[in-house]
Amino acid sequence: MLSWTVRRTRLPLLAFRCVHCHSGLASTGDGKFRVNANGKLLDIWLLVACVSCDRTSKITVHDRVPVRYLDPILLEGYSGNSSALVARVLLDPLIARRNR
Repeated sequence: MLSWTVRRTRLPLLAFRCVHCHSGLASTGDGKFRVNANGKLLDIWLLVACVSCDRTSKITVHDRVPVRYLDPILLEGYSGNSSALVARVLLDPLIARRNR
């Protein structure tokens, strides 16, 4: 009897409307986060690229959150562009609802 293992080979494509060419598909590419500090507040976005025109857009992960509210391990994952964290963010229904 053969045993099968199912594993993810790439990140999923997103149904994300491009503001430039109005394509309906976007990709996370390498799965990069952008972390921006404004005083003691952080903005964290996941960068996505349009499949058609390669224009970069942002998906908001955290908006104006105090640094002390984030788990240090989670913050290190955002700063280090952890691929497991990118997959977790992409599959999070709360983030999907917030970003429509």
